[in-house]
Amino acid sequence: MLAKKTVAAAMASMLLLSAVTTGTAGAATAVQSKSAKTEKKKEAAAAKPPKFKKLGDVHDWVNKHKKPEELYVLYDATDGLLTYFMGAHEAKTYKEFTQKQSKYKGPAIPEPGALPEGYRFKRGEVSKVRPMLFGQEYKEIVEQLKAEAEKQGLTYYLKKMDWDTANHSFVGYSKGKNTIGIYAQYHEEMPKGMTRMKGKGTSEEKIEIDGIQALYVTYSDTKNGGDDRLEWLSADGKVDFKIMVTKGSGIGKEQLIEIAKSLISAPSSSSEK
Repeated sequence: MLAKKTVAAAMASMLLLSAVTTGTAGAATAVQSKSAKTEKKKEAAAAKPPKFKKLGDVHDWVNKHKKPEELYVLYDATDGLLTYFMGAHEAKTYKEFTQKQSKYKGPAIPEPGALPEGYRFKRGEVSKVRPMLFGQEYKEIVEQLKAEAEKQGLTYYLKKMDWDTANHSFVGYSKGKNTIGIYAQYHEEMPKGMTRMKGKGTSEEKIEIDGIQALYVTYSDTKNGGDDRLEWLSADGKVDFKIMVTKGSGIGKEQLIEIAKSLISAPSSSSEK
């Protein structure tokens, strides 16, 4: 009889301990869940742009809060224009770049040949950048953000935009302080009534590379001007390419042409769009 009572008491004790343990674990889970929700709310509040009174405040907020992959677009009611704070996904290797370029459907950049000796892959990037000024996509976004800004009575309206498709790609190669940057962006037709303007202080030379019309651009101010570049439109008319080299790198027109040839002749040099 005593043994039965002892067993019963032990079982009751175990059940009580189990209930206490379960209750404690449940309470801990509830506290953790509540804490996680609180943190998410704080993060959401921090990521939500406040009302800005000055343009400079917008840039200060973006520099402090924006993550590299996030895209924010500013509508400025004082001039009706947009400012893009681009979203980008970076890559540390060319292989990683091709994976991200494929995932986000950005323009493809073939691995270049004919690079000068000593140049190694530095970084890659696929991003969402501002569409052509006054182009169709640009105008549609202006209309959307203008309506939202007016509804809220805001002069400077900053909005986080969702994006899963890139319109711009980049790969960079370096040797010491010198770099070779290769850029690709989906082509947009120039809006009617607009014409391309020659850059200030630049010299332009039209050349043909394997049947493709290209433009070689240099700056008359060799000390303070921009970097020399070679640019062209892909054979399928879908991607604008550009190669830029660091000023003073010693890389001239003929070397840029050889790099361009390797890109133009590559099987994957056409658009992914």
